[in-house]
Amino acid sequence: MDTTGEEITLRTYLSVIQRHYRLVVAATLVTTAAVAILQFFLPVSYSASTYGFIPTAEKGSSVSGITTALGLGDLSGDVSLGAQLQRVLTSRRFRKDIVKAFGLLPPQVDPHSEQLSRAQRLQLATVLGDIGASSKITIEKASNAISVTYIDTDAARAAAIA
Repeated sequence: MDTTGEEITLRTYLSVIQRHYRLVVAATLVTTAAVAILQFFLPVSYSASTYGFIPTAEKGSSVSGITTALGLGDLSGDVSLGAQLQRVLTSRRFRKDIVKAFGLLPPQVDPHSEQLSRAQRLQLATVLGDIGASSKITIEKASNAISVTYIDTDAARAAAIA
């Protein structure tokens, strides 16, 4: 390329593209075909999110009574309701409840049972790990807002779990 001060115009760029149009078309087609093939083999996934606000738990309030009834205790102390809620939603017991409610294991396998075979425990651990990896819980401390997002290959199940 000559750098003696010639101006490069749009016409110069177009002439380069015109000379190498086969290379441009081939690269475009190969890239499009590769993406199409990759998309065909990737599983479809759906994401569902739920948003809400967590009320503040003051001593003697109805929220405090609800949290006590849920077995969370009196949360008006140092631990915020949001932190407790996040702990519950990410707990192994809660994930086992999701497994049972949505039939993610065969009917003869009770996720809360202590009498599971080694294969059933492995299957349960795999499903619980998948639920943990597919869910995201975020709490915005300033506004007490919570968001729960769940990703699944089944749209209805993703929406129901979220």
